[in-house]
Amino acid sequence: MDLSRAKQILKSKESCHITFDGTRVVIDDIFELSNMARIHDIENRSNEQVVSLSNLIEESQPEN
Repeated sequence: MDLSRAKQILKSKESCHITFDGTRVVIDDIFELSNMARIHDIENRSNEQVVSLSNLIEESQPEN
């Protein structure tokens, strides 16, 4: 994921399907200078980590 898209997602009120290493996550914060993001597992808020934006994948959501 690029920095611009990550910032859009962070500011958005809509739910986005983001994965890290096959697990659905939420972006909590972005560190622009290092292109890193603080994320947490959508199922487990305490499972927080800082990862490279390039390792985050935005999955397409199925149409209703």
